[in-house]
Amino acid sequence: MKGLLRTRNCPRLLTLSTACWRLSENTGCGSKIVLLIPASLVAMSDSIKVACVVLAAGQSRRMGFPKALLEVDGQAALSVIVETLRAIGTIEPIHVVVASKDAGWIREWACSREDVGVQIEVNARSEDGRTGSIQVGLDSLPPEIGATWIWPVDTPCVSAKTLTTLLQIAKLRGRESRVVPATWSRGAETRRLGAERPVEPLRGGHPILIGSHWWPQIQGMDPDQPLRDLFAIEPDKVDRVEVDDPAILWNLNTPGDVERHLGKPAARMDRL
Repeated sequence: MKGLLRTRNCPRLLTLSTACWRLSENTGCGSKIVLLIPASLVAMSDSIKVACVVLAAGQSRRMGFPKALLEVDGQAALSVIVETLRAIGTIEPIHVVVASKDAGWIREWACSREDVGVQIEVNARSEDGRTGSIQVGLDSLPPEIGATWIWPVDTPCVSAKTLTTLLQIAKLRGRESRVVPATWSRGAETRRLGAERPVEPLRGGHPILIGSHWWPQIQGMDPDQPLRDLFAIEPDKVDRVEVDDPAILWNLNTPGDVERHLGKPAARMDRL
């Protein structure tokens, strides 16, 4: 398993592997150094507990039905996200934030699952903005959680391999983690012009991973304030990790988005 991390002020890309982890730090002179740390020497961060807040409280007006029910590879989008989290085996609890109108049937789905750890939280003011749903999700997490994924339900196709790559960085950062997956939108074949210059800048996607150190700032934001404002605070301490996973940019908000990214018409599952 490999991934790449692009430091914010340096164009070099470095390989990240399970045998050697990397921690980048600001040198104070406009660039970063990158420390290669053998995984066997990293102990602290294995103890950090990581949860996930799934954002499913949107109105889905453009899709025409709840995006949690969008069919993806024969499953509903919300089920796909939960199965991906379960595949890496270390994410619990999973809290799904929903609008009041959807709470009943989503709770029935959560209760029907054989595994534990999926909990439904209701944002009674979901129309106020996505950050308000994040605040509801953070409020619901137990105090021992050190970091959480923030995963919109309209980005369900991200791979378990991508999550594992990002978790390696989070384990080094601990409760101060701010980890963003990033890729080039036009694919690997157009990544480079010459040896060093990228054809286009990396684009950040979802899900993002945020340590509990930053949760008070989020709780103090307006419900409709974009979360990117959080990443403008000490931006040199944000880890943008390059992954070979275009699905981090696939926001399936409309039938056209589904057609473009999945190559088929949008379809609604009868149940989760």
